[in-house]
Amino acid sequence: MQASTETPHRVAEQLVALWHHCLSDATRLYSLLAELDIGLTDMKLMHHLSHSRTEPTVKELADSMRLSLPGASRAADALLRRGWVERREDEQDRRMKRLRITDDGRDVLRRVEEARLAGLESLIATLPAEDLDRLGAAIGPILRELEGRTP
Repeated sequence: MQASTETPHRVAEQLVALWHHCLSDATRLYSLLAELDIGLTDMKLMHHLSHSRTEPTVKELADSMRLSLPGASRAADALLRRGWVERREDEQDRRMKRLRITDDGRDVLRRVEEARLAGLESLIATLPAEDLDRLGAAIGPILRELEGRTP
């Protein structure tokens, strides 16, 4: 295996610079987030629930997301009122309430992902064909390496 000529820090800086370019064409995404009146904590919570193998309690969710318990509880309550998350009693301990994302919540995540994808696609479509090919060739192996890790 050949030694890298890049440092993790330098590559991270380049990825941040690339990300800033990606965000420059995020008008559709920002419009949708404003239309949905959804914040970053709400998105994080729903994303976490959509990828969770279990139905966590609010405390478990707060711990795993490094949120305060009151903050996680308020966010969960707001998402419950909107029908994007539902709460149910734990089968072994009825005092505990478990959370899961609803189909409507998954639809919100899908719409946000589509808006994010549209912005990225419009940026990438401006690249010359050879750069597009190189970018695709570089991303594939990296995604395979990262697959299976928790997002």
